[in-house]
Amino acid sequence: MTGLDTTDAISFAFGLFNLLRLASYFPQMVAVASLDPTELCAFPGQNAFERFQGAPRWINKVTLRSIETFLEHDSIGYVDKVGPTPLLMIVSKPIDPPHNLDETGILC
Repeated sequence: MTGLDTTDAISFAFGLFNLLRLASYFPQMVAVASLDPTELCAFPGQNAFERFQGAPRWINKVTLRSIETFLEHDSIGYVDKVGPTPLLMIVSKPIDPPHNLDETGILC
């Protein structure tokens, strides 16, 4: 499948299962992570699959509605809150003060 085919298939699935959900059918569940590249899941790939397997009672399932909400999230509204924060701080080693200071911190 190409990227466009996958996007069309996911959009179709979202629409279909939203109609079913509104008709009081059970929500459609898919895998959160999968090693199969053809399986519809939230996070494909080996790295994601291995990361999600650590919890003892965790079940590898999520609703299509949760994936749709995740994909619709737009974080651009938070950029102005992050922008003024320093993204890189270079901190030197602490400098030992000179030993010839008086009690006020002035060199003698």
